[in-house]
Amino acid sequence: MIGAVTTDFAVLFGTRVIAAVVNAGFLAVAMSVATTLAPKAKQARATAVLLSGVTLSCVVGVPAGALLGDWSGWRSAFWAVAALCLPALALVFHQAPADAAAARREISLKGEARALRSRPVRSAMLLAAVVNGATFATFAYLAVIATDVTHLPDTAVPALLAAFGAGAFMGVTTAGRKADGELGRGLLLALCALPVGWVLLALSSPRTTPLFLVTIAQGALSFGIGSALVTRVMHTAASRAPSLGGSFATVALNAGAFLGPLIAGIATGTTGDYRGAAWVSAALAATAVALRGVRAAD
Repeated sequence: MIGAVTTDFAVLFGTRVIAAVVNAGFLAVAMSVATTLAPKAKQARATAVLLSGVTLSCVVGVPAGALLGDWSGWRSAFWAVAALCLPALALVFHQAPADAAAARREISLKGEARALRSRPVRSAMLLAAVVNGATFATFAYLAVIATDVTHLPDTAVPALLAAFGAGAFMGVTTAGRKADGELGRGLLLALCALPVGWVLLALSSPRTTPLFLVTIAQGALSFGIGSALVTRVMHTAASRAPSLGGSFATVALNAGAFLGPLIAGIATGTTGDYRGAAWVSAALAATAVALRGVRAAD
């Protein structure tokens, strides 16, 4: 709400930082709780169901925010987010245990943090971060690719974002049924296809129909693989850090979401071509394939 009414950029920036910290903390706790509540055989699906909420924001929230911004100004999108937080807050209070002390479980944060010394945990986090960096490097620039490269009108941007989100939802749903915390053959094949898809998006972006089709496919691949890798992080850390596993996964996802667009911004700023974001995604995805290859060779 403060962000919606402020006229000071520093205050607006501060509200976004606070919102990011709170969102990351909530997601970390929610993932740990979801896997705790689910049987071991269904933990991957529980994680995917949770992450499907994130992908629904791509399907509905991001395009809706873009439309609201076009129709009523950017402040209306902030008011909409504040309004949506109210029922979520009510649900949290309704579902939270009445006796928090009885529900609290003794954990050793210092002991669980030692799991970061484990090479498998670090490798799983790095792979998840690189793939997520590839995803958001292009997603952050998808709107300007549509308007400046494909030369679509501003009104078409929400449809393109929704197309990416729809693909993402399909990918997460599929991953939830197939992922088991291991890097199986299907996931490895999808990982190898990921850099190819980003190259195709860079090459096809001047044309509307190919851009939409590749965007849907990359949304599905990126979020499907990303969801499976989140499960992988939590599965790898489960024995050493059952409570902090969700935090490890969230750190990996947010590190990628920060670094991917940052690198894409440097690339597009240097070349003056927004397709550079897709090439950055291709390079990061290829790096993920190489990392997996190195790990498999060990």
